[in-house]
Amino acid sequence: MRVNSVRAERCSGVDVLAKALGLVLFVGGILLLAASFRLAYEMFSELSDASHVWVQTPTNPETEPSGAEIGSAMAKVGIRILLLFAMGFLASLIASKGTQLYAAAAVFPRSSLPPPSPMKEE
Repeated sequence: MRVNSVRAERCSGVDVLAKALGLVLFVGGILLLAASFRLAYEMFSELSDASHVWVQTPTNPETEPSGAEIGSAMAKVGIRILLLFAMGFLASLIASKGTQLYAAAAVFPRSSLPPPSPMKEE
């Protein structure tokens, strides 16, 4: 088959550029994951500091937050959680593509490939 001979010609060494790009993608994905974990930590520590305000017994109804303000704050928290989830998911995809590219760059030397089969003419 012609495919085997083309593969044998291309698989004569290691693709250094693909390996380097794979490592860069992997490290970039890991850095994005670390950034999303840091943002999540900051968000949840910020929420724990502010949560005591919401659970206090109302003393003055005029200074307490209204239902709309509480709903708006909850919506903001929900949106931030969804964005953090999306950021973490995309960062893990980027890191996995980097490892796949790095692994794909490790091609086999010519001697380990089977010899190309002759093309049959019919």
